[in-house]
Parts: sequence; structure tokens; C-alpha cells
Amino acid sequence: MGKQGNIVNYAGLALAGIGFGVIGLAWNGAAELTYVQGQFPYLLSGGLTGLGLILVGVMMLVIQTMRHDGARRARQLADLVAAVTELQAQLAPGAVEDPALTGEFAPRPRRAGGGEALTEQIQVVPARSRRS
Repeated sequence: MGKQGNIVNYAGLALAGIGFGVIGLAWNGAAELTYVQGQFPYLLSGGLTGLGLILVGVMMLVIQTMRHDGARRARQLADLVAAVTELQAQLAPGAVEDPALTGEFAPRPRRAGGGEALTEQIQVVPARSRRS
């Protein structure tokens, strides 16, 4: 996250904090009055304004988090595409010289617990004849 991302996060937190402060001031002003008709202006001006500031601040935080996650996901996807492309280039026909990967590898006979060779042999079919 860059410098601009930090500014947006701090601005969102500041707006939410100011919103809670405005609600607190409105509550304090309304608490001084004992009649409901006098409390409505505090509710409308302070309470709704504070709620609006809180919502704007929280939305700024949510949007910035989504941007950050999207950028990180894009970097991961680019790394994955590069790795798959490199793997594809390595596995291109004729690019692999390892006999274990080409299917021309003949394993040694396994030994039983006593050390004697097992009687069944493993039949290896070359990779070129398996593709047809």
C-alpha cells in the first residue's frame, strides 16, 4: 500500500472519529433539554450528520481495503502466469532431457525384505508410443 493508500485510510478513520464526536455533541445538547420538541433539532442536525460522517469514513476504509486486495491479487496472478509460462517452456517437446520425465526411465527391481529381487518385472512403455 502506497502513500496515497495511507492518506485515504487516515482520512476514513478521521471522518469516522469526527462522526462519533458530532453524535456525542448532539447527545450532550439533547440531554440538556427535557422536552422532546427541543431535542429533534439535535437529533436531525447532529445525529444524522454524525451517522453520515461515520458511513463515509467506513466506506473509504472498505474501498481502500478492496483496492489493496485487488492489487495484491493482480500481483499474485502475474506471478502465477509467469511460473506457468516458464513451466510450459520447460516442458515443451524436446526441452526436457530428464529420462524420468520423458517416460524412458527404467526403474531398478525392488527387493523384498530378505534382499532377493522380486520376480515380477516392471514393464516400461516409452512415452512416444503411449500418446497415440
